[in-house]
Amino acid sequence: MGLARCIATAAALLLFLLISSPVMVASQQIGRFLWLSDLHYDPLYGQVGASGEYGVRAGCSSEDAAREPEGRAGCDSPLSLIESAVVAARDTLPAGEADFVLVTGDMARHGMDLLDESEAWDMLRDIFDAIAQLLQRTFPRTSIIFCLGNNDAIDDYYLDIADPKILGVAAGSNIKTSFVSTAETEMFRSGGYFARSIGGSDKVKVLVLNTVIYSVNHAPRATSNDPLGQLTWVESELTKAKANGGHVMIVGHVPPTIGSYRKSQFWQDRYLDQYLALIDEYADVVSAQLFGHLHSDEFRVLSDEAPPVLMTSSITPVFGGNPSFRVVEYDKDKGGVTDYATYYWDLYDDATSGWQKLYSFRQAYGISNMTSSSMQAVVESIRLGGYALDTFLSNVRVNAPQPPCDVRCRLEWACVLNAASKTEYTQCVSVSLKESQVILVGAVAGLVAFVFVGGIVLIFYRRRKRKNFAEIAEFCLDSNADDLSLT
Repeated sequence: MGLARCIATAAALLLFLLISSPVMVASQQIGRFLWLSDLHYDPLYGQVGASGEYGVRAGCSSEDAAREPEGRAGCDSPLSLIESAVVAARDTLPAGEADFVLVTGDMARHGMDLLDESEAWDMLRDIFDAIAQLLQRTFPRTSIIFCLGNNDAIDDYYLDIADPKILGVAAGSNIKTSFVSTAETEMFRSGGYFARSIGGSDKVKVLVLNTVIYSVNHAPRATSNDPLGQLTWVESELTKAKANGGHVMIVGHVPPTIGSYRKSQFWQDRYLDQYLALIDEYADVVSAQLFGHLHSDEFRVLSDEAPPVLMTSSITPVFGGNPSFRVVEYDKDKGGVTDYATYYWDLYDDATSGWQKLYSFRQAYGISNMTSSSMQAVVESIRLGGYALDTFLSNVRVNAPQPPCDVRCRLEWACVLNAASKTEYTQCVSVSLKESQVILVGAVAGLVAFVFVGGIVLIFYRRRKRKNFAEIAEFCLDSNADDLSLT
């Protein structure tokens, strides 16, 4: 195993040096936007009924929690944590301004269904109002783009497409003040999706998707192959963008992939297949794919041509990760992500430290851009272990403690980073483990062969040396030369 690890480390170092080589790129006009996700604001934090990792949790209701305004691992967010994140983000941005603010869903706490129904609906409206007011107050001149997540409802993943009440509730809250037109408001109210041009022109559009209806957990399950007509609308928007020489950033909550914890598939096959087909067909139009939901800092490379799927970590520390937000740099002409920096509050080592920068992606991995080819090179480096794997593991849970990662673990991670479906992941792991075993057997066979050949050479050398010694001794005795004596 030692030799195999050395070979893998050397290969990883070589690949890292290759991908970190500077590449000349065309001049780009770079903009910035703030990306927040999975805020999970709990108005009951520090009180009876507070939400935690497995529903209502006593530790989140305690007086100790109430004295921790930065939040507590295993609990949903107090408003003070979200407020401090938004203010820190504003202070991080040049001149305190962003081109836009993106919120990829799950503003509401977990366990809304554990509350009395009327209380739950009132709380949900209050949560939407509070988050919208906070962002509008902090970024009064900035476009704010909201997506809804699976927890932005009373029952998790519940959205009745025949009567989408939750969409009306959200559209009737202060979120409505973020919409820029009546058409946008009505699209959101009826389907939970809409398009927003950024930068003052139609050159780059953000398509906001309602991904809850595609989830394997969606209820009540839709029978339509295109619920709410969203996929037809997406294709229409992509077609228009292509005809006009424009580009599209696709954003949503639930990503079109598998989870890295249980390795379960997030989207139903019929919707996943249609979506991926559209992305491949319009790969020259789609410039970014941005999602939340996982509460971890991850990405996926699902296509050679289409942009990678980026997933940001959460503000809530409910699943053990540190609270975080992301400042993203992007190409203002095309909408492609060029880099991002993650900022976090360290609840584990120093909860008094405040918000600080964790890392920037390109610098951490030594890549010159964030295209699929560069990101795939990072995946291959992670597969081989070494620096890239260590970097990824230290950031995936936003500097929260992580268990050791052995050979199988890093191979599984590499497969996760390339998988849209459970089937793809399972096949990848099977092939990777077999290849790893072949490499290991080859390394062991090579070591055995080396030892065997080395042993033969050593035996030959020793025999030859004894023969030479014998000839010299015979010469010394015949010449009676005491100074050449071997004794």
